[in-house]
Amino acid sequence: NQALMDLGATVCTDRNPACSICPAREHCLAFSRNMQCRLPLKRKRSSIPLREMTASVILDRRGRVLVVQRRAPGLLGGLWKFPGGEKAPDETLANAVQRTVSEELSIRAEAGPEIGEIRHTFTHFRMSLHVFACRKTAGAPRARGCAAWQWAGPRTLRSLPFPKAERKAMEILLGAKE
Repeated sequence: NQALMDLGATVCTDRNPACSICPAREHCLAFSRNMQCRLPLKRKRSSIPLREMTASVILDRRGRVLVVQRRAPGLLGGLWKFPGGEKAPDETLANAVQRTVSEELSIRAEAGPEIGEIRHTFTHFRMSLHVFACRKTAGAPRARGCAAWQWAGPRTLRSLPFPKAERKAMEILLGAKE
C-alpha cells in the first residue's frame, strides 16, 4: 500500500504524470486509454450560499439592549442574539429588521442607520449580518419566536453566551457606547 501511495505522489501526479518511468504503466487503464493527463477529474465545488441576516440594537431608557435567546433545537440553539433574522429575497434590509423583530418579540421597531456589517462563514453557508440601530415604536416584548428575552446592560451582555458573529456585533455596540 505504501509503495502505491509513494508511486502516486511522485510518479503518477495529476498535472504531469511521468508514465515513461512508471513500473505500473502496463497495468494502467488511464495510460492504455491515453487519459492520464485528464485524471483525476476535478469536481466542481458547489458554491456556498450567502444569507443576508439582520440584527437590531434596541435600547431602553436606561441604555440597556434588548436581546433574545434562540430556541434550543436548531442552529446555535440556546445562545443569545440581537433580535432579527434572515432577509427575504424580495425585501429591503430595513423591512427585514422590522418583520423579524415583530416575529420574535411581537413589538414594532423602526430601523435606523446600519451601524455595522459582520461577515461570517459556517460550513454550509456564508452570512452577512447587518446590524441596525433601531427604536421600539409599539408593544411590549413577548417571547414569540424565541425562547426568552431580556434587557441587558454591558456587564450582562458580556456574561451571556453569544455566537461569534453576534460577539463581533456586540463589540461594535460596546465600542460605540464606551
